[in-house]
Amino acid sequence: MNQKTINKISKTVYKQFPEFRGNNPRVKQEPLPKSMQSISNYVLTYHTVTVDEMGRKFPRQVRVVADQKGEIMRMSTSR
Repeated sequence: MNQKTINKISKTVYKQFPEFRGNNPRVKQEPLPKSMQSISNYVLTYHTVTVDEMGRKFPRQVRVVADQKGEIMRMSTSR
């Protein structure tokens, strides 16, 4: 996955989750069955530490599954 596509996906993530702004994702290629070798998906994982109203810190992450073109298929976040 090229940097231009990663930047496109990151822009969408930062818009929905501003606390992740400035964090670079970890990019992994998702393993696929042998019958679908020509198509591949990528998993981008963003990590940060968030502070709640009580001042407690806790880790938070966003996981994005996207295709080679940069189209987001799924996006999920931890609490």
